Amino acid sequence: MTVKEYLSQLREVKRQQRLLQDEINELTIKAGYGTGRRMARNMSGTSHRCRMEDAILNKLELMKELSERLAQQSELENEIMAAIFAVEDKVYQSILLMRYVRCYSWEQIAEEMNYSIRQVYEYHGRALQCVRVPNTRKGGVNI
Repeated sequence: MTVKEYLSQLREVKRQQRLLQDEINELTIKAGYGTGRRMARNMSGTSHRCRMEDAILNKLELMKELSERLAQQSELENEIMAAIFAVEDKVYQSILLMRYVRCYSWEQIAEEMNYSIRQVYEYHGRALQCVRVPNTRKGGVNI
């Protein structure tokens, strides 16, 4: 795995978590529609649950999955932060933090640091050469 792939894992994990959170939000809205059952038995005679019940159960499943992913993200983020802070140059550290932890665009990094985008690209390339991927990381995170 390259250094860039290693650092980019956190961005991908955060993106996946945003998608999962969006799905949870949609299920929350669906669960709020309609009315709940007030009787112990289903009036239609079928064993099918109502849509609201399905939405609530799906939401609970997704919330559990999100919780597990957040724990994995925290572990990965700590590992990546340690790798970034092991870089001696503070400018390189700043660029790596903004790009891979805060998920800034190249333009945002250039504006924040008062550099041209070309300078940011150049410093970023140099910064990547300073990062050491831990030996324990053989493949990407499957989150």
